[in-house]
Amino acid sequence: MSVHKIATRYAKALLDLAIEQNQLDEVYNDVQKVNDALKNRDLWLLMKSPDVNYQKKQQITDLLFGNSLGIIMKSYLKLVIGKRREFYLPELVSAFLEQYKIHKGIVSATLTTAFAATDEIIAKVKNLILEKTGKTAVELETKIDPTVIGGFILKFNNLLYDTSIFNRYDQLKLVFSDTTYVKQY
Repeated sequence: MSVHKIATRYAKALLDLAIEQNQLDEVYNDVQKVNDALKNRDLWLLMKSPDVNYQKKQQITDLLFGNSLGIIMKSYLKLVIGKRREFYLPELVSAFLEQYKIHKGIVSATLTTAFAATDEIIAKVKNLILEKTGKTAVELETKIDPTVIGGFILKFNNLLYDTSIFNRYDQLKLVFSDTTYVKQY
């Protein structure tokens, strides 16, 4: 079975249980904690190691998270580790976060500019995205890239709007490099 299928099934099961128990936001926060913990290289190496048995991995997660996770997330981690799926934890977490955003009507976007975007520009971009997508909220990440020179690059829903001067410069280079010389005499 593919990693994507496994991640989707486990994430959907967790999402459905969280909705059924009216604990969706709590589970979301717990998943964020697990996601942050998995960024630790040592923990990740330990979790994916076949040399460490699953009982030790469960003990480690119990010690690591203690009472900071809710009962649903603790049970979910025990299930994943018990089924020997801990190697897929980053994908499971990512799939859950994606399905959570879909369920809540949240669209993720990235705005790249040459200089820090003002609050007014960020608000306008968010409103534009809401109008275009019909979603209820926007999770906007802003980046600064001096090579953009001017304009902006906006990515959301697998779309790319590139109005940067750098992009227009590249387009002009293509146009001028493609011209054929016609000898006139």
